Amino acid sequence: MRSAILTLWIILLAAQAAGGGAPSAVEIRIGLKDGRPMVLVPAGEFTQGTRNGPPEERPQRIIYLDAFWIDRGEVTVRAWQR
Repeated sequence: MRSAILTLWIILLAAQAAGGGAPSAVEIRIGLKDGRPMVLVPAGEFTQGTRNGPPEERPQRIIYLDAFWIDRGEVTVRAWQR
């Protein structure tokens, strides 16, 4: 379940950074150390927080993230330890 939510979050973040539409291409590479596929999340802005939600989610603000690579799937404890 967490993997599906994380994957959806990455897709939405990439779409938002690309201008709100679906990403036209997803760049994937294989990690050098463990051979696991990784996905590039492009740099961009997104809205974090809420105006009307609980106090811990306020204030609503624009956040900028640099591009980063993230594993395409969950990382097991064993894989992390390697």
